[in-house]
Amino acid sequence: MRKYEDMVVIFLDILGSKEMKSFEEKYRIHEIFHQSIQESQERQYTNAKKHVVYDRKLFSFSDCAYIFYKYNVDIKESKKDLDKLLQTALFNTSLITLKLLNEGYLIRGGVTYGEAYYDDMSFFGPAVEEAYLIESQRALTPRVMIDPQYGEKLLKFEKETYENVFGPNSPHYHRLPKRSYIPTIVIPDSEDFILNYLYILEMEGNIDLGEINISHNQIKKNIGKSISNKLKKNIENQNITKKLKWMENYNNFSKLSLVNSTHGINYLI
Repeated sequence: MRKYEDMVVIFLDILGSKEMKSFEEKYRIHEIFHQSIQESQERQYTNAKKHVVYDRKLFSFSDCAYIFYKYNVDIKESKKDLDKLLQTALFNTSLITLKLLNEGYLIRGGVTYGEAYYDDMSFFGPAVEEAYLIESQRALTPRVMIDPQYGEKLLKFEKETYENVFGPNSPHYHRLPKRSYIPTIVIPDSEDFILNYLYILEMEGNIDLGEINISHNQIKKNIGKSISNKLKKNIENQNITKKLKWMENYNNFSKLSLVNSTHGINYLI
């Protein structure tokens, strides 16, 4: 029997797409969306990933994408944890956005949890509509905004989890790299809560994503250069300038948490 299921729904929109005239630019966005989800799905169904308790699906059209995360049908209710599912969905989404940001694209999005339905052809549901409304009416700047009813709770969950792993009372504390702070995948932005695009780079310094290696230092330079060029082109457009300044501030604020270390990871979702 077909029916709605509760799931995480993420809507992503590439900003400034009206300026993209070439086939190559449009195709590159399409390629990044699908390469990222294909890589993760291929690993999900290997023997090494048999323990994965969730399924995911991505649909992209033009410069937008919907991403869905839900628990597998045979998972017991006692095994389900919404905070962990949201955290996983946001982490994997951050890896997609890293590729886009590294190539000069800006992203806005909305994240929620609720009733939705998808099959191989399409998707619909209240959570689909809510994710779009968060992106189009509330996110405003180049940020991926999390539904307020989940953002604060998820940030609290992250901080408690990381304190147990990285904090001074952790049994692993003295064997772990020294950090000036502990990054989180969710960060506050005024009264809202948003996806921290650069989370894994703040945590580990660099990451291999398929065909490319991205470092925290290099992506900050790439984002800064892209923002600077866009500001020059749109100097008289206050609406665009405001969005670009927000992204510039976010980029400038981000810092590596590792202290005196070249530690990095080779990690694929």
